[in-house]
Amino acid sequence: MAIELFSIFGTEIKVTAQPRTIERQYSAFPGCSGLTAMHMGARGYELVVTGVMRMLSRPALEAAVRSVESWLFAPALDYIYYGTVHPAVLWESMELQSDDGRSITWCFSGWYICRFIMRGRSII
Repeated sequence: MAIELFSIFGTEIKVTAQPRTIERQYSAFPGCSGLTAMHMGARGYELVVTGVMRMLSRPALEAAVRSVESWLFAPALDYIYYGTVHPAVLWESMELQSDDGRSITWCFSGWYICRFIMRGRSII
C-alpha cells in the first residue's frame, strides 16, 4: 500500500522525479597516461519534493518540521502523488529554504511559514 505524499508534507507541494544517476569509479595507475572508469550500474531516480508548511504558531510549525524530518529514518516505502506510484523510496536529505537567513518566517497574515526541499532516492 503506497503512502500519499500529501499526508506527510501537506497540500502545498510539488513533486518531480529526476533521471537516474550513473555510478562510476575512476582509477589511475602510476606511469599510465590515462584514467580508467569502471561502471558500477545506475542508482534509482531521485524524487524531489518542494513545498511550504504553514502554521498559526511557531511551536506547531517546528513540530511539523520534526515530523517531516522523522521520515529520513523510514525504510524504503512506496509513495503516491496524483496517481503516480513511486516505489521503494529512501529519503536522503531535507533542506529548509531561506530568503533572509531565517528558516521560519512570520507573515502579516499571522502564519508562520517554512519552505523546504526533501530529496529521496528510489532503490529500484
